[in-house]
Amino acid sequence: MGKALSEAKETTTMASAAAATDRSGDDRRAPGVVTFGQPLVDLSMRVTGETLRALGITREQEGGCIGIAPDAMAQLKRDLLAASGGVLPDDEGGFAMCAGGSAANVAKALALLGTRAAFYGQLGRDEEGAYFAAALRKKGVRVLAPERASDLPTGNCLCLVSSSASASEEEGAGGGRTERTMRTCHGASADISSKDWNPRTLDNGGAGRYTHMHAEGYLVAANPELFAHLLETARSDTSPATTSMDLASFDLVRAKRDTFKKALVSGGVSVLFCNEEEAKAFAEEEEEEAEISAQEGDDFYANVGPQVSHCLRVLRRYAETVVVSLGAQGCVALSREGREVNLVARAAAPKIPVLDTTGAGDFFTAGFLHARLSGRTLQESCADACIAGAAACLQVGTDINSETLHAFIQQTSSM
Repeated sequence: MGKALSEAKETTTMASAAAATDRSGDDRRAPGVVTFGQPLVDLSMRVTGETLRALGITREQEGGCIGIAPDAMAQLKRDLLAASGGVLPDDEGGFAMCAGGSAANVAKALALLGTRAAFYGQLGRDEEGAYFAAALRKKGVRVLAPERASDLPTGNCLCLVSSSASASEEEGAGGGRTERTMRTCHGASADISSKDWNPRTLDNGGAGRYTHMHAEGYLVAANPELFAHLLETARSDTSPATTSMDLASFDLVRAKRDTFKKALVSGGVSVLFCNEEEAKAFAEEEEEEAEISAQEGDDFYANVGPQVSHCLRVLRRYAETVVVSLGAQGCVALSREGREVNLVARAAAPKIPVLDTTGAGDFFTAGFLHARLSGRTLQESCADACIAGAAACLQVGTDINSETLHAFIQQTSSM
């Protein structure tokens, strides 16, 4: 398996850990992270259930993420324009455009928190591609891409955020209820192969090595060969690194369960991230591990409930550390050495008014990685992950500014 992430000898706060890291990215000794994914220009918009019905999206179809072709995306945008009376709302009305995609969001959040971060993915040679790269650089993220350019347009994701009480809803990180219905056109982001990856990229031209690689589940499902190549890089003597991945979305897990399992069974994943629904989709119909270590104990599983307990007993065989986010209920995690679980953790989520949960899972992931790679304990890393995830819910879209993020961290960490 991949290299274990070490425990901290001293306890610090998330605020002090972030402040202690050189956010300019010049500290070559600090941990560095490359995230791998499908770069998308996100269009987030708050809508009513009535608008969704006008777009042909039933209550049963709300939630999750479905990929669509370029012509279908163009038609959906035209239909959305018509459904909104011919005028798309501005920022004040709930419209936001930003450089997105799960891995890009993780990279942005890491940079904001103080970890050196880079993003690797394929962009189109168009205005949206230039916008995406500039937006990430503005957040302090280095943008990496294959030497081979793509002739396809930059990918897009339309995220329709609804909050109707009558709709199928998801509880946000702070107790609010929102539902995200996403339609994605991958474009150039899917035009990438394992041959495009050069392991020397981790050396960063001598400006401070990247020591951790994180892959979004969308990339793992779409391009398992590339992910396998990344794991080979992580296991090599010339470019050793710790690794992590997420399970993307519950509907993708159900559609690509075998692909995810094959990727994880190959070994080498240090940390596996998922939310409760993704965990259930992955673990259904699987037999759990029967043995329980003394560190875990029956009380640990009893406290998280039977369904999450089953998921953890299944998932723990696939990665050194498993972290399951539980929305407003916080998160739970376990870490093992060999087959024996030696650490368990449970953390609560801050109670906040939720505006939009888009990107909350990505900020959660970044919060955990920032803390863990800085040497914080599993328990502390879980707490920091919940704080970062909650911060992402304070605005529409994923472009929270540094001042708002750090003010929220400072306020929440002192409670």
